Amino acid sequence: MTDEKRYRVGVDIGGTFTDIVVWGDDGGVYTKKTPSTPADYSHGIILSLIHISEPTRPRLISYAVF
Repeated sequence: MTDEKRYRVGVDIGGTFTDIVVWGDDGGVYTKKTPSTPADYSHGIILSLIHISEPTRPRLISYAVF
């Protein structure tokens, strides 16, 4: 048996902002809006994940689709 929490992540990349929503298996919902990074949109996604993970502190991101 494991005590790991699992999360689902949704990302919307816009011209000005990148919005991220994280749903926890415990029912928690977390949201964050960060500036988009048009030169490399993946950078904005990673920054959003870093900022939103502060309250949850995941140890591992095991699956990502870009």
